[in-house]
Amino acid sequence: MKRPAPRSLRRLSQSFCLAIFLWLFLQTEYRGLDQLAWPVSLLFRIDPLAALADALAPGPFHWTLLWPALVVVVIAALLGRVFCGWVCPMGTLLDGCGALSGKPRRGVSRGWRYIKYYLLFGLTVAGLFGVQQLGLFDPLSIFLRSLTLSLYPVWNWLLNGIYDIAYNVDIPLLSDALNASYPWARDHVMAFVPPSFELALFTLVLFTAILLLEKLERRFWCRNLCPLGALLGLCSVAAPLRREPSGDCGGCRTCAEACRGAAADGTRLRASECLVCLDCSDYCPSSRARFVWQGRPVLSPVDLPRRGLLTALAAGAVTAPVIRTLPAAARQNDYLVRPPGAVAEEEFLRRCIRCGECMKVCIG
Repeated sequence: MKRPAPRSLRRLSQSFCLAIFLWLFLQTEYRGLDQLAWPVSLLFRIDPLAALADALAPGPFHWTLLWPALVVVVIAALLGRVFCGWVCPMGTLLDGCGALSGKPRRGVSRGWRYIKYYLLFGLTVAGLFGVQQLGLFDPLSIFLRSLTLSLYPVWNWLLNGIYDIAYNVDIPLLSDALNASYPWARDHVMAFVPPSFELALFTLVLFTAILLLEKLERRFWCRNLCPLGALLGLCSVAAPLRREPSGDCGGCRTCAEACRGAAADGTRLRASECLVCLDCSDYCPSSRARFVWQGRPVLSPVDLPRRGLLTALAAGAVTAPVIRTLPAAARQNDYLVRPPGAVAEEEFLRRCIRCGECMKVCIG
């Protein structure tokens, strides 16, 4: 029996994880009970950026909630950015859009890949100074926020419309089938109250723009803008799991052309950029590219320009006090709705990662 190609295993993992995350999203819904039956917060319990935001906020670190995120960091230190290549729902959507849109027309300068590191360091410094904005750029927050504010309301509107037509118009066979399925859909995949949000269009435009960047470069977001990818890349610079050969093996450049993360350029492999997608081992015409476990880890540091790094750190340090002195920051709003049991407002804002999950489950 022929063994499945590594690429097929990765696609299976991506599809399975995306299906799980979408199901958990649909189950983040009030069904008449205060306790939800599913672990709907799983996506953010495995999110290292959410753990970083919690660590930067005042008060103790929530180990019992966020220890899975630390496991993801350890996995990155051992295996590289497998989370990005095999699990991340945003990466899966980008791969799907890339497959539908075809080969990008052109690439961008390799210097763009530094932006994600600048964002990570700048946002971390801002968090140290009391302004937490990591969630605005966290791909998992973007994914869930886009579903909550933009896509789920449309999904709910479409399903309601379909079931209304089936109820009011007698369509042979179809109406009976739809009417019979309505109780299950109402209890599992539809909203308790039809949702509507003011930022729905703005959020949809940003989400669509991230997907359309696939036409500019493959996995543009992951290569150049994702701070979570930058964090996991820094953790994986000495990962024992490495591709061999790590440099030029013949000059065909097939691996460089196929690489999703632009980790291979034909001369060397950047471990911090490798998504461990295993495409290069499938595409290599001479079957030389393979991933092996090295007994002695080899450090492959990120060659960040010092000037850019210092600029990012300074920008984070300056941005924080500017944001804290804006009129909106000092304006008190007694009508803000917060989740039950929420902490004090300042601490709440420093812990909130803007994922929109509380808005998804709220029936108000």
